Amino acid sequence: MLICGGYNKELGTLDSIERYIIGKDKMELSKLKLPIPLRRFMIVRVAKNKALVLGGLTTKSKESQRVFKLDY
Repeated sequence: MLICGGYNKELGTLDSIERYIIGKDKMELSKLKLPIPLRRFMIVRVAKNKALVLGGLTTKSKESQRVFKLDY
């Protein structure tokens, strides 16, 4: 399971990607990052290691009309 982007009160809008390893009940920070900091977006898995990141809010709550391909 991937946990991507979001918002942190101190850091603002995030571009980080974290991975939750279910069998180990452990979180690990990935070296991968979102192309831009985003929150309130949608991710759709389109292949085994590929997903599309759709819309969302960027820094300063600006709406994103972009679509990104995420290879993980």
